[in-house]
Amino acid sequence: MLTDTVVALKGSLENGFRSDSRTVLPGSTGDIPVSLKGLVTTEGLDGLELVLTGPGTTEAETGRLRVTGNVSWEQALQADAKVSLDAFPWYSLIPDFEQPPVTLRQFNGDVQYQGGAYQASIDASVSGPMGDADMAGDLEGDLESVALTNLRVNTGAGFLGGRADVAFADQLSWDASLTLDSFNPGFWLPALEASLSGDVDTSGRLQEGGTPTLQAKWDLSGSWQANEALMRGALDSDAGNWTLSDLELEVGDNRVTGQGRWGQQINGNLELNLPAPETFLPGLAGSVNGTASVSGTVDQPRGKVTLTGSDLAWQDQLSLSSLDLTATLREGSTSRRIFGERKFGMANSYWKTCRWH
Repeated sequence: MLTDTVVALKGSLENGFRSDSRTVLPGSTGDIPVSLKGLVTTEGLDGLELVLTGPGTTEAETGRLRVTGNVSWEQALQADAKVSLDAFPWYSLIPDFEQPPVTLRQFNGDVQYQGGAYQASIDASVSGPMGDADMAGDLEGDLESVALTNLRVNTGAGFLGGRADVAFADQLSWDASLTLDSFNPGFWLPALEASLSGDVDTSGRLQEGGTPTLQAKWDLSGSWQANEALMRGALDSDAGNWTLSDLELEVGDNRVTGQGRWGQQINGNLELNLPAPETFLPGLAGSVNGTASVSGTVDQPRGKVTLTGSDLAWQDQLSLSSLDLTATLREGSTSRRIFGERKFGMANSYWKTCRWH
C-alpha cells in the first residue's frame, strides 16, 4: 500500500505537465521513499528522474536506486536511460522474497530500447559467500535472444572474459567463448589451489523432452599445487551419445590421457603415468602406471584394467613396495589378478595371484 503520496503536476496539454511527485512503498527491510520528476507530454516523457531510497544492503546506512532518461511513445516505444544502484535493497520490494546470498553492492548501466530491441552497457560489483566480484559487459538483444560481448569478471579467483550468445525463443541455446586468466579454484577450496589460464568454448541446446546437445572444448595451462599444469579436452553430445576426446591432463611429471564414448555403444581408454601421485592426492607416495579400456554396451560391457606400482604408501597407515593388478570384465564373468608386497614394519605380507569368475 502506498503512503504519503503527493502527485504534483504543473503545465498544460499543449506544453506538457511537469511532475514533481513522491510516495512511499512498503519494503520487507523498511519503507522505500520514491520521488518522480519529469515532463510528461503527448509524445513522451522528458527529463525522467526516478529515485528510490531504503536501508543500505552493505555498510552504507542508506541505499539508493536512480533512473534518469527519456521515453517516447509517439510512434514505437523508445527509451534511453541511465540506471545507478548503490547498496539498494531491491529484493525488499518483492513480497515473500528473502535477501539473496549474493548482494548487489553497486550497479551502473546505460540502456537503449526501441521497437522490442535493446542495447545496454553494464558495470556491477557484488559480494557473496565466495567473496567480492566486479563485472562488466555489453548486451544487445530482443525478446528472443541476447548477445553478451566484452564480458569482464574479476574475482578473488582470477579473471574471466569473453562473449556469449543466448537464444530462448523456442528451446534455450547458447554459444560462448570464455578466457580465463590466473583462475584459482583454491579461492573456494584450498585443496584445489591452482593458477590456470586459457580458453573454454561451449555451445549447445536444451531439447524438449530429450537429452541436451552440448559441445565444449578447453585448453588451460598454468600451475596446480605449485606444479606446472596443462588441461585439454573436448566433450560432444549428439543423439544421446556423449563423446570425450583428446583428454590430456598434466601436473608436474604426472600425465593422464584418454578418450571415450557413452551411448548405445560404449568405448574408451585411459592411460595413467603418475610418477608423483602425491601431486593429485597429498599423502599418497610412490609411482603408479596403468591403462583402462571399455567397450560393448551399457547392459553388456567389456573392459580391462592394468595397474603397476612401486614404493606406494598412504600416509603412515599402509605401504606397498610393489603392485601388479589386472582386472578383466567380460559378458557374465569378472576376473582379477593381483600381486603385491605389503609391508608392516619388519614383517612382510604377500598378496598371491588370485582369480575370480
